[in-house]
This record gives sequence, C-alpha cells and structure tokens, in this order.
Amino acid sequence: MKFKVCNIQHGEEDFCVMVSIHQDPISDLTVVQCLDYDIASQGKTEEAAMIRFERCFIVAIEAFEKYGVNFRESLAEAPPEYWKGCPI
Repeated sequence: MKFKVCNIQHGEEDFCVMVSIHQDPISDLTVVQCLDYDIASQGKTEEAAMIRFERCFIVAIEAFEKYGVNFRESLAEAPPEYWKGCPI
C-alpha cells in the first residue's frame, strides 16, 4: 500500500486529502481510498482509479450541496485499517 496527497478543486473550494492506493488481490484492480473522507474508487490502472476517485469525490460534494448538507462536517473518515502505515 502506498499513500499520496491529492488536491481536488470544486468551484472555489480546494480539498487537499490523503489517499491510500493498493492492488486488490481478488479483482487485480487498483483501489484508491480517501482517508479524510470515506470515498473510494477503483480502476484497471492507478491513473484510471485516480480519475474515477476525483469524479466520485466531486459527485459526493455536489450531492451533499444539493440537500444543503455540509460535506466537510458530515462524511466520516475512512475505516482505521486504511490508515495503517500512513506517514501522517
């Protein structure tokens, strides 16, 4: 498992989040799991998984906004097993 900082811009807001990246042994897909918010995605390559993750992240923000809910305060962080080995 490796870790990476990901910067995502949505409108006037900037989100700087830590993600874990690992290969799923069953599906052989690359999984990107955000640590700060429990959002994940997968793809055949790391690049594809990151692109999908960024799209999912923005869709989640927009869904929260649609219902007048504060995204930053409402979505839980990733489960503890994804934090193991995180450098921060």
